[in-house]
Amino acid sequence: MFNEKLESLRGIAALVVAVYHCFLIFAVDQNPTIWDSTFSFSTGTLTDVTGINSFLARMALVVFNGGAAVSVFFVLSGYVLGLSLDRKPRNVITYFAFYVKRVFRIYPTYFVSLTLIVLSIALFHKYVQFPNTSVWFNWWYTEGISLKYALENYFLLDTEINNVAWTLKVELLISLIFPLIYLLNRWFGLMMNLSILLSLICLGYFGPSIPTVQYAFMFYIGLMLPLFLEKQPSRITSPFLGNAQFLFSLTCLLTARVFLIKISTFLPVLIEGLASGCLIWVLLSTEGDTFYNRFLKLNLMRKLGRYSYSFYLYHFIVMYWIAYGLLLIIQPRISAAYPVVLSSVIALVSILISYFLAIVSYEWVELPMIRQGSLISEKLSEVTRGIFARTFIILRRLRKRAGDFSLTIALKRSR
Repeated sequence: MFNEKLESLRGIAALVVAVYHCFLIFAVDQNPTIWDSTFSFSTGTLTDVTGINSFLARMALVVFNGGAAVSVFFVLSGYVLGLSLDRKPRNVITYFAFYVKRVFRIYPTYFVSLTLIVLSIALFHKYVQFPNTSVWFNWWYTEGISLKYALENYFLLDTEINNVAWTLKVELLISLIFPLIYLLNRWFGLMMNLSILLSLICLGYFGPSIPTVQYAFMFYIGLMLPLFLEKQPSRITSPFLGNAQFLFSLTCLLTARVFLIKISTFLPVLIEGLASGCLIWVLLSTEGDTFYNRFLKLNLMRKLGRYSYSFYLYHFIVMYWIAYGLLLIIQPRISAAYPVVLSSVIALVSILISYFLAIVSYEWVELPMIRQGSLISEKLSEVTRGIFARTFIILRRLRKRAGDFSLTIALKRSR
C-alpha cells in the first residue's frame, strides 16, 4: 500500500546522508575526525571540540546524522517489503518472484552507477592528499582501480568504490532470509514477535560485528509495525500530541550516536532502530494537521523520495569530484579557515547535480528495470506453476498406477 509520507521520508533520509558526507570532508580546526567528538554527560556540552567551526560542524553532523538516516532506510524496507508480500499468496512461487524483483530493484542501478564511478576514477583521478582534509576523505581512491578490485565491488564482496554500497549489501543479504522472517512475523502474535525481535537484538549485540547481523533487527521492527497499528485503539488526531511524539522520536534518533557511541558501538544502533520504528509509526498513525504531515506532502519532498535511490547512489562520487576540484584551486589557508562554509557550498552544489542525475537514472535505468523485474518474475511464476502442475499430474498418475499394480498383485495372490 503506497504511502506518500513514507516516500518523502525515504527522500529526506537520502538527503541527510548526502549532507552528512559533505561535512566529513575537512579537518575542522585541525581535528581530522570531527565526527567522533562526543557530548559530556556531566556538562551536556561537546568535550572533544575547540573553536566555532568545530562546534558548527559537529552540530551539522548531529542534525544531518547519516547513521540515523540509514536506520530509517532499513526499518522502512522491513515495513514496505512486508506489505508487498501481504498482497500475494504465501507460497514458494511468491517468494521466488520476491527474489527476482529485489535483484532487479537494487542491482541494475547500482551496476550503472558503479560503472560510471569506475570510469571516472580510472580515466581522470590522481590521488592527492590535500591539506586540511579529514581521515575519511583521504581514505578514498588512494590507488588505481584494478579489474579484481572492480569485480569485487560489482559483486558486493567489497563496497569501497561507492561508499554507500554497504547498505545495498545489507539489503540483499537480508532479502535472502526475508520471506522466512516475514512468515514468522505473520504467523505469530505480539508476544512471540517481541521474543523474536529480542533474539535478533541479542544477535546484533553478541554476534559478529558485521552490518548484516547488527542491523537485522531493524527489518523486523518494520515487519512488526502493522501489528502495532492494528492493536492501537485509534489514530492520533491531536496535532499537539502528534508533533510531540514525532519530535521525541526524532530527537532520540538523531542524538543516540553522539551520546552513546563511547559506551557501546551497538547501543546507538539499537536506539536508532527503535526510534526509527517509533517515527514511522507516528507518521502512519497521525491524520491531523501536524507540521510534518504538511512538510512530507510537499511535491518537492515526494519527488525527492521517488528519485531517492538513484540520488543515494550518485551523490557520493559527485560530492567527491566537486570537493576534489575545489581543493585543487583554493589555497590551504581558505580550507583551514572556512571548512563549514566550504562544506555547505559542496553540499548545495553536489545535491543539485545529484538530483538531476537521479531523475535521468530513475527514468532510464531504475524504472525500466523495476518493470522488467516484474515482467520476468511473472513469467517465471507462470513457468513454475506449470512445472508444479505437471509434476502433480505425473505424481498422481504414478500413484494411481502403483495402486492398480498393488491391486493386481493382491488379486493374483488371492487366487
